[in-house]
Amino acid sequence: MIRNILFIIFISILLLNSYNYYSQALGVSSCPEIEKRNNGNGQASSAAGDFRPTYAQNNPVASNVSGTIYQLVPFNPSSKTGNFNFKWPGGTQITNLPVVTRVWLTSTSNVTALSSIVFGPPPPATVSGNFNYVNYCFYVQNMPPSGRVTLEFTNPQTSTPAFYCTYDLSGNVSAPAPSDFSCAPTVSTHPLSQSFCGDGTTTFTAAQTGASSYQWQYSTNGGSSWNNIFVGGNFTTVNATTLSLSNRTSYNGNLFRVVYTNSCGSSNSTNATLTVNSTPTAVFTNTSSLCGLNVSRSLGVDFTGVGPWSFTYTANGTPTTVSNITADPYYFSINPSSATTYVITAVSDSKCSNSSPSGNVSVAVNATPSITPTNTSVCIGSSSFGLAYTSTGLPNQYSITTGVRSLTGFSAISNASLAESPQSVTMPTSGITAGTYDFNLVVTNSS
Repeated sequence: MIRNILFIIFISILLLNSYNYYSQALGVSSCPEIEKRNNGNGQASSAAGDFRPTYAQNNPVASNVSGTIYQLVPFNPSSKTGNFNFKWPGGTQITNLPVVTRVWLTSTSNVTALSSIVFGPPPPATVSGNFNYVNYCFYVQNMPPSGRVTLEFTNPQTSTPAFYCTYDLSGNVSAPAPSDFSCAPTVSTHPLSQSFCGDGTTTFTAAQTGASSYQWQYSTNGGSSWNNIFVGGNFTTVNATTLSLSNRTSYNGNLFRVVYTNSCGSSNSTNATLTVNSTPTAVFTNTSSLCGLNVSRSLGVDFTGVGPWSFTYTANGTPTTVSNITADPYYFSINPSSATTYVITAVSDSKCSNSSPSGNVSVAVNATPSITPTNTSVCIGSSSFGLAYTSTGLPNQYSITTGVRSLTGFSAISNASLAESPQSVTMPTSGITAGTYDFNLVVTNSS
């Protein structure tokens, strides 16, 4: 039962796709005659196409043009420079009409060049007798009074060129194609070279007219050879207008281009270079803490990247920026009179900036710890004595060894946690005689 359901769905999809394809085929396949040609912007208000949102005009277009990019006209209707009124044979209305996508002008000296003239979309055809009449408006500039014009007629549903027509402008009649005419695709927007800091994603864009296929490529050897690009891996988007890639550091220095192709030939975009610079870093040299206030000393900073550098550090939150540094490592002097923490908060080099440096970016300078113990007395047989003291510099560890007058059996204490005064110190309970004994006391703090 499941196999039957899947089979029926598959057949339905095939029929649907076939219907869409054939219903969008052009209703013409040959060059029309020119019924009339005008220069000037007469009847601009009737020009077909959607001129919104910049301009309020929106007039009907052929049914197969509606909803495509060709319905939109980026010009002021009043800037229309002329029109061609074409006619195709047929007593029944042709609903699927081509759009004109490119225009070539051939001078009287037989030199052909792509023109900047842009045609708007066709309106629905008007039937009179045995002909369909369609008025194509054009913009940007007038047609010259002589020479030849070659028009590219394209299926608006597929953006695929369908046929090319050449006309003699002095007589508005069909003419042979110019000997130097090439209908290879035209690249209208070339991908641009880009430079970045650090890893991430990158997008190249391009645009063309006249192509039926495309192929993005990249080169690792300066353009000597090229590799085709397909969706997958680091290449996340690959279509006729856009190439997007991730992990861009892997493509530093590579060239990128797109090749557009149709039945007439191929056209390459210009090469775009991807440059990825490393994000600079700055760290303090070999230390994260120092002891001693009112002591003049230097802090060293190691950089990565390409100089000259600038970096910003704070001293207990107050920022200082040092610029145009050419030495690596770089040293600056400090002499704090109170406990101070120095933190590197930003760094930049000649290429990039880093507002979140990491690693050894903090140095704390604290007072040297000191302790003043108080002499104490205990009775023979006591297992410990209380060491009363006062301190500065926040000592948090202590070490005790016996001094000149050594207490027999005393076990030295090393780097033990220092408790609040009095600190309990363990002492031997036997073999002790009454007397005075010396001890050496050393304290440290977190710095």
